[in-house]
Amino acid sequence: MSEHTGPAGRRLRGLALILLLGSLTALGPLTIDTYLPGFPEMAVDLEATESQVQLTLTTMLLGLGLGQLVNGPLSDTIGRRIPIVIGLCGHILASVLIALAPTLELVVALRLLQGFFGSALAVVAMAVVRDLFDGLGVVRTLSQLSLVMGLAPILAPSLGGLLLAVTTWQGVFVFLAVVAVLLLVVALLRFPETLPPERRLAAGLGSTLGAYRRVLSDRHFVVMVVVAVANSICLFSYVSGSSFIFQEGYGLSPQQFALVFGLNGLLLIAGTQLTPVLVRRFGAPLVLGGALALGLVAAVTMWVLAVLGAGLLGAIIPLGVIIGSLGFCMPTTTTLALEHHARTAGTATAVLGAGRFAVAGAAAPLVGLLSDGTAGPLGLVVVVANLAALLLLVRLYRGRRRPA
Repeated sequence: MSEHTGPAGRRLRGLALILLLGSLTALGPLTIDTYLPGFPEMAVDLEATESQVQLTLTTMLLGLGLGQLVNGPLSDTIGRRIPIVIGLCGHILASVLIALAPTLELVVALRLLQGFFGSALAVVAMAVVRDLFDGLGVVRTLSQLSLVMGLAPILAPSLGGLLLAVTTWQGVFVFLAVVAVLLLVVALLRFPETLPPERRLAAGLGSTLGAYRRVLSDRHFVVMVVVAVANSICLFSYVSGSSFIFQEGYGLSPQQFALVFGLNGLLLIAGTQLTPVLVRRFGAPLVLGGALALGLVAAVTMWVLAVLGAGLLGAIIPLGVIIGSLGFCMPTTTTLALEHHARTAGTATAVLGAGRFAVAGAAAPLVGLLSDGTAGPLGLVVVVANLAALLLLVRLYRGRRRPA
């Protein structure tokens, strides 16, 4: 059976479920990316350097990652609905205060808070999927969810540019507050509780630590977390470094770069949408392993072509394959990580999310540190990340096939 059929499941089934959960989860990428075109204006207004303004992005990612470690277990204890409402209220408050903040230091601190509250939306949305579905139903729903989520980072920078044509960077944060208010209204009116009291964990520090102990003692889960972190290192390295690589290294205009970025985003979405078909035929472990291998081959190719001075096409084509392969990896990794943790889905999702945002976000500057004006350093980072993930995955499933 791939789908639970309780009352909450009936109310949330179909397009309404995907749109609501996708919108809640997409608020994080919107909050990360929409204000990026306003960095130069922020630097002038707040009398800060470019690197100091970038701290507002770092603290946001840190809040998104570490906040999940709190909000995940909390949702396993008190249910899914209350953390979503609290998260949206906190996000609204932080957005308004950022728009009013007079100093960079205050913006940096408030971005950490904004990330913390925003993390509740991401972790609870994923836990809700595990509440309502199992097996292939999880893969299918996560793939549909990825379609909604995937559009957010593709459209966010362009949306930010349009907003900045009519308002200031402070206006962008007012816009984010308005979006969160609309989601709060929908959540209050339509979002039911998907974790009934009889399935919740007992409240208290002991229960929370016990939930973490259960998920972290599962070797299968830990391997999937490492694989997820490797995927995110690849993605965040691309997001943080691609602007410099293609505009400064290969001479693309901002508009040409936006086109490349958008096309890669479409490849990522295409991968997520093909995943359920492949999982149904080959199984999630084989699809994940194949995608990691494909990304590894493409990354080696990109690195070698960069060393040989192959130029723009030598970067764009293999990079498209890498980003497309991540579209297969992300939903299958999440599905495999959560398959044995129905009761502690919030805690498991929290660990998964913390790794993806905090650890991978911290690793994102690697491409900048290694920069040589080509796509070579990005290819090298992806090679190391994918090779490590693939070796761990092969070892995990090879060990399972050995006779006792």
